[in-house]
Amino acid sequence: MFDLTGKIALVSGGAKGIGKGIVSALKNSGAQVIIADIDDVAGNATKQALGVDFMHLDVTSQAACEQVVNDVVKQYGKLDILCSNTGIFPQATIKEMSEADWDKMHTVNLKGMFFLVKAALAVMEKQQYGRVIITSSITGAITGYPGWSHYGASKAGQLGFMRS
Repeated sequence: MFDLTGKIALVSGGAKGIGKGIVSALKNSGAQVIIADIDDVAGNATKQALGVDFMHLDVTSQAACEQVVNDVVKQYGKLDILCSNTGIFPQATIKEMSEADWDKMHTVNLKGMFFLVKAALAVMEKQQYGRVIITSSITGAITGYPGWSHYGASKAGQLGFMRS
């Protein structure tokens, strides 16, 4: 793809799925990659499989997001790339959905992205360099699926955040 040798990349939600693919692509391009994920078992398995590093992260905590970003800078000296990829997608029709279901979706997918991007931007501004990648979805902005109104709303919110 391109040469990322010497770059430090943090990928939230990088333990499995799309995030694991992103971790692999960044690693194959030469970046030093750190997975930040709430799933310690999958995170450590991906760490071993791909030869990257792993840090536990619950993106619903602003303090935890700030701590992981600060730990990356402390350990590696900088943070060049943030890929905010954490997301959940449980299905629930509007009839079935509770306020707690709605809130959890938005807290993880939207608020967690905000916390992590905010923490990374503080570091990147001091460095006068950095790149932020946000993984969203066609769901919400282009299409929708039954049972995913809360997911689509969170992903459309990410796109609005990104454009602003």
